[in-house]
Amino acid sequence: MKFSTETRVNEIALSNPAARRVLEDAGLDYCCGGGKSLRDACLHAGVTTDEILKRLRQNSELTGPGDTEWTKASLADLTRHIREHHHQYVRDSIPRVRALLAKIREKHGGKHHEIGEIEKLFGDVAREMTAHMQKEEQILFPYIDALECSTNGNGVVEAPFFQTVRNPIHAMMKEHDSAGELVKQIRKASNEYKVLGVAANRWDTSGGIWGASRHALTVGFVSVMILSVGQRILPAFAGMRMLWSTKLMFVGLTFVTLGCTLRVSCEVVAYQGYAPWAWSVLPISALCELAGLTVYALNILGTFILEPSRAHKEPVIVGFR
Repeated sequence: MKFSTETRVNEIALSNPAARRVLEDAGLDYCCGGGKSLRDACLHAGVTTDEILKRLRQNSELTGPGDTEWTKASLADLTRHIREHHHQYVRDSIPRVRALLAKIREKHGGKHHEIGEIEKLFGDVAREMTAHMQKEEQILFPYIDALECSTNGNGVVEAPFFQTVRNPIHAMMKEHDSAGELVKQIRKASNEYKVLGVAANRWDTSGGIWGASRHALTVGFVSVMILSVGQRILPAFAGMRMLWSTKLMFVGLTFVTLGCTLRVSCEVVAYQGYAPWAWSVLPISALCELAGLTVYALNILGTFILEPSRAHKEPVIVGFR
């Protein structure tokens, strides 16, 4: 199908699943505002028609094997697809988005007051969409399926309480427009979702600071203390005269200290997005720490199995003089 600036947006969306992806990426509403021409929709969204037409031409051949041409499908298949895929997706997404918004508001609501407004608007959208989907599934879709069966000679449709199918369709379209307006308000309040992106990014990446502090405590303090004191205390408690190799002791401590230093310093800048190269250092820090623990284990094993060449005959005395 060839498109022009006068082609309606909903016709473009129906022509090819790849076309819908182009419209979505450009922020063009082909659902609630699908009756607009491409020129009017682009003017409203602040994008050029030339760019959209160019993308549509490039994506015209991208229909995959799993894509369906819904203009040729039966109405029963269409309503079932809407229920099983789109409606179910909305129902699964609403509680997840609500939980994420609550976390972001709790963490960043003090600095970004618009997050509270966005959370309220999303609650309104969620309530409208839930009621809207119930009306479609319980009233509109069953009647559409019955009409199609009747048209195909399978049964007779009784007169509905809403008189004509145009009435519920008109009501559904008004509800679409109302939900679309709420989404526009969310887009405006979030500055094209930039506020939510920044806040969510800070929420996700703040774990770098906490992770670095935990690592500094567990490895930087506890592990180094164990490796420092344990290599002297364990042999004495076991009746050994001395550590098998003091050089290995210092090598192990050096590896652990180096690995911990790299991990703590690079984890913060990596998670905060200040230095992408720091991600490549984190595996090196883990290898250094693992090497330090391996050297420690070998030294203790050597102490219990082998006898140092510099061993003294007198027993080790642990304590202070």
